Amino acid sequence: MAQSTPAPANDPLGALQDNSTQQSRDPAGTSTEKRRFYLGPRGSDAQNDARGDLQNSPWEDADHAPTSILIGPYVPKQSIAIPSLDEPQESPDTVLANGAAQPDGDADLSTSEAGESLDPNITVDALSQLDPAAIGVWTDRSVQPFPITMWQGSQRETLERLIPALPAQASSTAMRSLMRRLLLSPASLPSKPVALASPEADISLQAQVLDETGFETRPSAFPDAASQADPETANPLSITAETLTAPPDENPDQGMDEAQAQGSDLLMARLERLYAAGAVDDFLALSERLPADLENADLDRMRTHAALAIGDYETACQIAQQAIVQSGAALWLRVTALCEAFEGNRGTARFKLTLLDDANEASPAFSALVEALLDQIEGRTAPTDALDLSSATELTPELFAASQLTATPLPGTLIRSAPEILLVALSQSPTLSTDDRLALAQKAAQKGLMDGAQLAEIFASLSFTDAQRAAVFASLEAEQDRTAESENDPAGQQEMSDEAAPVPTNEALLGGIELDALLWQLAAKSQSPHERIRWIEIALERGRSRGLITAMAGALAEPLEAITASMALAGYADSAGRIHLLNGRAEDAVAWYEAARLAADQGNLDARRALLALWPLMAVMDETGHVAIDPDMLTLWMTTHSGRTEHEQLSRADLLFTVLEGLGKPVPFDLQQRALTAPLRHGPIPPATLWRQLIQAITSHRTGETVLTTLVALGEDGPAFVSAPVLSTLLVGLREAGLEQDSRRLAMEA
Repeated sequence: MAQSTPAPANDPLGALQDNSTQQSRDPAGTSTEKRRFYLGPRGSDAQNDARGDLQNSPWEDADHAPTSILIGPYVPKQSIAIPSLDEPQESPDTVLANGAAQPDGDADLSTSEAGESLDPNITVDALSQLDPAAIGVWTDRSVQPFPITMWQGSQRETLERLIPALPAQASSTAMRSLMRRLLLSPASLPSKPVALASPEADISLQAQVLDETGFETRPSAFPDAASQADPETANPLSITAETLTAPPDENPDQGMDEAQAQGSDLLMARLERLYAAGAVDDFLALSERLPADLENADLDRMRTHAALAIGDYETACQIAQQAIVQSGAALWLRVTALCEAFEGNRGTARFKLTLLDDANEASPAFSALVEALLDQIEGRTAPTDALDLSSATELTPELFAASQLTATPLPGTLIRSAPEILLVALSQSPTLSTDDRLALAQKAAQKGLMDGAQLAEIFASLSFTDAQRAAVFASLEAEQDRTAESENDPAGQQEMSDEAAPVPTNEALLGGIELDALLWQLAAKSQSPHERIRWIEIALERGRSRGLITAMAGALAEPLEAITASMALAGYADSAGRIHLLNGRAEDAVAWYEAARLAADQGNLDARRALLALWPLMAVMDETGHVAIDPDMLTLWMTTHSGRTEHEQLSRADLLFTVLEGLGKPVPFDLQQRALTAPLRHGPIPPATLWRQLIQAITSHRTGETVLTTLVALGEDGPAFVSAPVLSTLLVGLREAGLEQDSRRLAMEA
């Protein structure tokens, strides 16, 4: 047996020994060549083969450049042919990832250029057409939009029917916030289901849909209702062969047209609701995201009116000049006539007015304003107060724009008929009187089109005499007398508007929104905390009685910031806490609640009254559990009538218990029994079909559809007028959809 030299200690593998001829034996005694450890091949494969089977010693290897030890394939030099620039090259767009040219026509994509089949687990299919109705725009960082999957499980036909039915004129702030998020949030929409050719359609596709939907199934909140509902609509996973969305059509252009037609309908419905609500900025933001091929006459009309409302005459003229090429409608003749007059083109402007006259579409008031604008452009200024606009029966955006360009005052009859899209612009117009602007500002605030900061800016711009300030309590008493007279008069049961209310004979007496503005100024300018909080309470209570509580709370936010909650001011805790809650400042409301509680424990009767008035609101809006549903507090609240009859108090208790139950805050059983004899709360009841749709949306956890059906069920009157059972179910539905804060805001408005 040959003896082998042991390896040095620093060479455990024996790589430094010259064992090129040394043989080793395996356990069976077979002679084998000893393994070599090297850094990798050098040169080309042919060169390596020529050198023999690793016959070089380590010292010979050291004479050559080391080979890279980076992981990767070894590519010999000059083994890849360099293409000649003289030869025509294929377009990069027609080359696949594996280097094969893109097949033309209907070539089979399941095989490569060499004919090798792709992985059978990989499905090759055409991309579906993008749905334009999924377009959305959301820039409000303080509020999150609805999830992009909010329509998951809903039927497209349901959306097409219910979105146009959204209550655009609702004055509820919580409802308008939900509707705004619903209409502006980008979200993928369901396709229209179509009947397949035969029941023997590809059932494997159905199984694939059921396996790949990724829907999260949760236990039903209403198991009885879910079991009685139609399983195909109650369960978003109930997909049958007959209701599957058809695969891509063989004609891609036709499929694109159908998708765009469907998307255009839903998108136009969303835009129309924003326009009808008077949300000019939101409407323009969404309409600007539309593809050019989805624009139509209705969209052009709404965009033109919105641009005229905000004074963007350049955009309005561009749209009108393009639209009149396709249609000679009276609207485009009027707008282009106004644009030509603005440019000083008298002949063209008059020609368009003549066309309107020939078509019996002429408006003497609009024509007079166009002529006045032409005179002003040419330097022939004339007083516009003498213009007769009495022939106009409707204030259109183009008539409003013409009056703004000529600084012509509008008659009161036109102002009172202004559409929602013009309310904010009219309230800021310098051509209107102060009374008219205030009346329009009140209307805009009642409809949620003007926030508290804008209302406060209008209040601060007004001037009042010392006599008017001194007679503020006389103004309040006179208004109370007028309200009492109207309530006693059977013909005056309807709520009087500021225009219909009698004007005080004394010039020092104020009414309407002017009195609101004076109360706000007294609160903002008071230096004493007691005096300031007193004016704040009076202004808030008056705004509450006039349907302005949300906007008034926003306007009073800044004056209230200068006051710190204390036991000395605990008698005003209910008003201060309500303002903070309406403005989303729950922590500040808790501070006033605690001040009232401590002062009430020490025998302060005013603080006790304020505590009992604030407690239900805190119980509804509390998110942290700081305000518990205490049976003793509930009993004390129920037995304290505060000037109400027993039936009125039972009605309030029934409403509060219903709201708390809807928010997941159970009321003790014995207290519920006391409200069993509460009088009926009459209110609108949703249609049975809509109600079933709402229950199915809630139990199937369809977020967007739950919000949509909730808003339609509430209607324009809002949560303050629906029946208690309906309100409770709607609150439960919003909570099931994860909208806890929205359900609380809605409950507070009830």
